[in-house]
Amino acid sequence: MTIGNHLDKFAGYKVEDWEPGKPLQNLENTIYRIAVDYDDKQTWDEKLSKYLAESNAKETRGLVLGAYSEEMYEESSAGPINAVIAAKDQLPLLDTLFVNDITYEENEISWIINTDNAPLIHAFPKLKHFGTRGGNDLGFTNLNAPELETLIVQSGGLDSTTIKEIANANLPKLKHLEIYLGTEEYGYTGSVEDLQPILQDRFNQLTYLGLMNCDEQDNIAKAVANSPVVTHLDTLDLSLGTLGDKGAQALLDAKNLDNLKHLDLNHNYLSEEMAKKLQAFAAAKGFTIDVSSDADYDEDDDWRYVSIGE
Repeated sequence: MTIGNHLDKFAGYKVEDWEPGKPLQNLENTIYRIAVDYDDKQTWDEKLSKYLAESNAKETRGLVLGAYSEEMYEESSAGPINAVIAAKDQLPLLDTLFVNDITYEENEISWIINTDNAPLIHAFPKLKHFGTRGGNDLGFTNLNAPELETLIVQSGGLDSTTIKEIANANLPKLKHLEIYLGTEEYGYTGSVEDLQPILQDRFNQLTYLGLMNCDEQDNIAKAVANSPVVTHLDTLDLSLGTLGDKGAQALLDAKNLDNLKHLDLNHNYLSEEMAKKLQAFAAAKGFTIDVSSDADYDEDDDWRYVSIGE
């Protein structure tokens, strides 16, 4: 999933833009993005109201919340989120939500002002798939979502408190967890210790774990390599960060990657020799691996950068 373009698919649904007057079609397979741009004469809330007034809006399975203001750099997404919460009785089938599908041309990810997303998730007890973008003021207070299977959190930098809220949430059916941890320069204050509930298998139904886009990717790789959670993963995603040979060596030394089907390490700082070792390791274990990189190899750890920061 890239932040350079709007979603065109999410959780198996096709995503389309919606404007007032556009019929709601194929709601079993299509979800709509509600957004405003600079020349809109309607507010985000007015567009949502018109969407809900459509005769078949109650058949909606999912929504994507897009750009909501010309001043998103100083206005939080609490308004759209609260509007959707207020409409919960009008959306009885909702199982999929993505908050802040905002590209960097609309507002840099590090400028997005988020809010506590837990009340939104709690408002829809049938929710299975949830994603959100923007780490500023993001929270998941006392998150309890018994049906949630997918949680994606994209940021240029996550606060330690937010990471702990995710790691300690009640998500018994969670299968896909994807966290863009980010960099200290843009708000990352976390640590490997914050991730320990995840690594110690709190979410024991996980098949996809992404701990990504972090400027301490080597430390994360070392912590993950022999953790209980990896024993049942199909995919381990440590991409988009500053992974180097030290972290990669921990993966080579791991003893419990036998069930893995894919290891994603794209955007890395691996030496050519280490990349070849990893590819041979994956071939011997029988899983696929991505060691492609658009980053420049840096043996001394200087000038490493995450893929998504500002």
